[in-house]
Amino acid sequence: MRRHGASGLTAVLMAPAEDCFAVSTPHQREGHYSLYLSLFGRTIQAGETARARARLVIVEPASDTVTRILCM
Repeated sequence: MRRHGASGLTAVLMAPAEDCFAVSTPHQREGHYSLYLSLFGRTIQAGETARARARLVIVEPASDTVTRILCM
């Protein structure tokens, strides 16, 4: 989850644990709001088909209660 403090605009990015092995965000007070999902957890060979699921929800403004519900 990433939230812009002044506007309250919140992005919730999620994926099932079996599809996503890591979530990366900026370190402490870095000024950007990036958020990355590391999908698959293995090397995909040329010609191989792979599938992963992810969901992005944008909420404006979002309270802590709303974001907890979305992240469950």
